[in-house]
Amino acid sequence: FAPANDEVIDYFKEGHLLANKKNHKEKQRQQLIFSANIDCDNGYLIYDMEFSRPHKNKDEADKDINNNEPDMLAIKFENHKPVKLVFIEVKSNKKACTQTKSGAFAHIRKTAGALDEFFKTGKDKYVEIRKKDAKEIIKGYASIKLHDLNQEPDWELENIDVEILMVFTDEAVDWAKKNVDDMKNAADPYSEKLAFATVDANGKILPLL
Repeated sequence: FAPANDEVIDYFKEGHLLANKKNHKEKQRQQLIFSANIDCDNGYLIYDMEFSRPHKNKDEADKDINNNEPDMLAIKFENHKPVKLVFIEVKSNKKACTQTKSGAFAHIRKTAGALDEFFKTGKDKYVEIRKKDAKEIIKGYASIKLHDLNQEPDWELENIDVEILMVFTDEAVDWAKKNVDDMKNAADPYSEKLAFATVDANGKILPLL
C-alpha cells in the first residue's frame, strides 16, 4: 500500500503500536520511504519491507546471535546498473537508536555478523538467497508494469556488492551525526559497507553527511 498522508498505516499488522506515538511516527516514515524510492537509474529501488531472516523454528531464531530483521531490502543503482543489495534500517527518534536489543548499534552488529557468516564461512546463504529473491520480486513488478518497469529487467545480481544503509529521520538525525564513528566501529570488519542517510520531505533517500 502507498501512504496518502501521515495517518495511513497498516492497522492489521501494526495497529498495536499506535499507542506509542514514536513507534507510530517511525512506521509512517518507513511507509513513506518505501513508496518514494523506486529509482532504477541512480538511487534505490526498495522492493521488500519488514523482512525477517528465515529460521526453521523459534528455537533456532532465539539461538541465532545474528538474527536480524531489516526494515527494508533494496537494490542500489548507479548509471542504470544494479550495484548493491541493500539492507535498510530506519530510525526516527533517539530511543529507537539507543535501545539495547534493537537500536542502531545492535542492528549494525547483527547485520555485520550475518555478512561475516556469508563471506567467511560460506555456510550461511543469506545474502545469496536475498539476491535471488530480489530478482524474482522485481521480475514480478515488471510483469504488471509496476515502478515503470515495462519489461523484465536483464539484471545480473549474483555478483553485486552489499550495503548496510542506516536511514535517520526527525530527531534521530542529530543523534546519528554525533555517533557516526561508533557506528562504523560496530560494523567492523564491514565498516566500508555501512552507509548513512536521511530523507527529504517526500521520503527520498539522501546522504546524511
